[in-house]
Amino acid sequence: LVVFKLTYMITACLVLAVFWKLDHTYERKKDTCSLMVLLMPCVAAALLLAQDYTIIEVMWSFSQFLEGVAMVPQYIFCYRDRGAKDFGVMLYVMSLGGYRVFYAANWIYKKVQMPQYSDMQSWTGGVIEISFFCDYLLSVFTGTSVLRAMVLKVDEKINELQDRVELRVLGSSRPSRPQVEGGVGELRKRRAVPTEEPAVDMDV
Repeated sequence: LVVFKLTYMITACLVLAVFWKLDHTYERKKDTCSLMVLLMPCVAAALLLAQDYTIIEVMWSFSQFLEGVAMVPQYIFCYRDRGAKDFGVMLYVMSLGGYRVFYAANWIYKKVQMPQYSDMQSWTGGVIEISFFCDYLLSVFTGTSVLRAMVLKVDEKINELQDRVELRVLGSSRPSRPQVEGGVGELRKRRAVPTEEPAVDMDV
């Protein structure tokens, strides 16, 4: 278990280092997920569902719920950027999703061996994350998705609400994001190159 945890932490540090090194490739305008929308429900769930109201227990419960939605921003990006075939992104998502699937297998094994075993916080977060991961696999290998349209619609509505609030409070909103066709289209569509209009002969 110690080796597993050390491997996980070292790998996480390496991923962060790669993110920092390749920061210039980050497409900020396409990363539209609001983190507060993910954090606030996790905080509420941790306060309501913690088994003991100690700092360690509440923080642990929060981490379990947060882990369930931690990949949602990446999935939203992938849903919008479905036309791209980036092996690095696919490998990253597959690795994290597969890691959670193995965790689920461990929970099933422990439940079989110890019928009294219960861990609702981890199970809840695991079901959410595995659901998104399975939908991502379905989208990659079959081109269909159960969650894509719903998730993108919710994301767009949240961003519209944030823009309205910022406009009222600050008097200006964030720079406009690329438009999505039909509400759920791809964001990798390139701008059309403007064509020069032919000159009009004014001579009579």
